[in-house]
Amino acid sequence: MRADAGLSFQPRAAAPWVALDVPTNQEYRCETGAGCFFEVTGTSAGVAGSEALAIHIVINPTRPSAGTRFVQASPAVVSDQGHWTGVAHLGSQDIPASDGDELDISAIVIDTSAGRLPTAIGSITRLEIPNLVATSGILPTTVRISPWRSPIGNRH
Repeated sequence: MRADAGLSFQPRAAAPWVALDVPTNQEYRCETGAGCFFEVTGTSAGVAGSEALAIHIVINPTRPSAGTRFVQASPAVVSDQGHWTGVAHLGSQDIPASDGDELDISAIVIDTSAGRLPTAIGSITRLEIPNLVATSGILPTTVRISPWRSPIGNRH
């Protein structure tokens, strides 16, 4: 099989699925300053090229606990080969993220034609997400925050 074959040469999955890549040391890194945004990646099948399916990241802050899971609003970008990249956000103006915060991350496949996606959920089930098609496993991870650095550098 050619490396650049694309989906037309890939076997079709019987049902869509999604999986997470494990980051180095199971840590996600972000910079302070404008919130804690970090990139999450993974693989999938049966999603690329579909207008009705999308991958969303779900974060569940566990230490400190938020008592809820947050579905990230922006869908991941999925390549023809099924690799995907999305952005997750942790913390808020009132409760900023801190270095060492722990969270569980999951990815879900949803049917975008079957209704609106909730933003806060208690669990990843079809009761709470009626348009749920598939879910990844749960990845326990830690957030590491670096001091914010200006993109234009220091001017003295």
